[in-house]
Amino acid sequence: MNGFAAVLFDMDGTLIYSKGVISRCLNQTLAHYGFEPFNPNEIYNLVGKPLREVLAMKTPDWQPMVAHYRQLYLDTYLDGTHLHNGIVAILSMLRDEGKKIGIVTLKQTQVAQEVLKGLNIHEFVDSVEGDDDASPLKPSPLQIVRVCQAMDVIPEESVMIGDSTMDIAAGKGARCITIGVLWGSSSMDALSDAEADYLARNTDELSEILRML
Repeated sequence: MNGFAAVLFDMDGTLIYSKGVISRCLNQTLAHYGFEPFNPNEIYNLVGKPLREVLAMKTPDWQPMVAHYRQLYLDTYLDGTHLHNGIVAILSMLRDEGKKIGIVTLKQTQVAQEVLKGLNIHEFVDSVEGDDDASPLKPSPLQIVRVCQAMDVIPEESVMIGDSTMDIAAGKGARCITIGVLWGSSSMDALSDAEADYLARNTDELSEILRML
């Protein structure tokens, strides 16, 4: 495990299971502002998209809804959010090997940091790059570039791990090694089409890939 300096993780669907919480908070926010909720099929396709884009599908006046959603999420996320099996072992392995660990997420940075604390994995993480409501998000590589700068590593010496094609596109745009995980939102075919360098069906396979690199 000497061929890279840092590992960058997507958050929702990769490190944590949170689809139910996101769906609940999104629809409760819509109801609070008098809009019809998304149905389950719509929600499945929307999880993983930037919050502002999702809310803009209902109204051009989405800005006040963002703050409401984020507070609701922070108040309730522990009821239904959990780490995927094997994630703590992988984070521990990377830390023991002296690798930097970064998070690249569509959550607001402060929200992501609170979730990491709530799930007791914040001490593993060196830097978090989230949504600041202004800068381009994944699939742009800019978030990856920023988190690498914060950790004093270069993207070409980093690994990007995620469950969506946006994660893979962002990683490839930044010239990272990319690993698509199959326990999240995207199929094997979708991640293969996105040209992920490696695919992991479970965290055991992910650990093996990281040890091989």
